[in-house]
Amino acid sequence: MDYQKHYDALVIRAQTRVLQGYSEKHHIVPKCLGGSNAKSNIVALTAEEHYVAHQLLVKLHPDNAKLLYACSMMSGNNGRHKHNNKLFGWLRKRQSELNSAAMSGEGNPFFGKKHTEESRAKIRAARAKQQVVPGQYERLAEKHRGVPKPKRTAEQKALISERTKAAVKPLTDEQKARKVANYKATCAARKARQEMNNG
Repeated sequence: MDYQKHYDALVIRAQTRVLQGYSEKHHIVPKCLGGSNAKSNIVALTAEEHYVAHQLLVKLHPDNAKLLYACSMMSGNNGRHKHNNKLFGWLRKRQSELNSAAMSGEGNPFFGKKHTEESRAKIRAARAKQQVVPGQYERLAEKHRGVPKPKRTAEQKALISERTKAAVKPLTDEQKARKVANYKATCAARKARQEMNNG
């Protein structure tokens, strides 16, 4: 089986789409192989794809202890049980849901506590730099005071829709081609590094 071909296809597919719902970040060239945290080296994968990607990386680099360890941890391999990619995906999504539920209300370690005036000032300064929808903070404040949240006006809905469309644009053919070219260049550089290390 051509593991590199399958890995490349998985990465290219991830680079040319926008995932909705649960996703996991994956380093195209793993950090243990010289990859960086640059945006061009990170793709969003489903939990199942992420699991398969690490299996393929282990097949491509069977002597790399760090890749083997990462894949082993994802597999839940304790010598008795092994996960397939569907079970792995279900477990990761379920874990995410349970963590969210556990951190709400009294399960949250900050529940019932208050920020100091100094920390409030830092939060205000950080929020001042963010773009917000008009009336966003007022609605949040009312919600936390127990006042029912008012329905959004047509104007507010249009503004939110406009900002969302501006933030999430489908990739053009040119952008897809550029991503594919960047990925191929990254692969070529990785292969050259491997040849230097082996030669």
